[in-house]
Amino acid sequence: DELTELRRKLHREPELSWEEFKTTQFICEYLDGLGISYRRTEPTGVIAEIAGGNPGRTVALRGDMDALQVEELNKDL
Repeated sequence: DELTELRRKLHREPELSWEEFKTTQFICEYLDGLGISYRRTEPTGVIAEIAGGNPGRTVALRGDMDALQVEELNKDL
C-alpha cells in the first residue's frame, strides 16, 4: 500500500523540530507528483490545499513532521 510505504519512509529518517528539511522536501516532491499545489512556510512548514468540486464546507487537516528522540522498538513500522 502506497501510504504504508510513505509512512515507513518517513519513519526511517526522523528529524527533530525545526530541522525537518529532508521531510519537507520529500513532502513537496510527493505533492508535486500528485499535482497538488502548496506553499512553503519558513523554516519547514508546508500548506497544501485540495479544492473540492462543489461549494460547501471545508475540511482542514494538520500534521506534525517532527520526531521525538526515542528508540523505535517496533521494527515493523
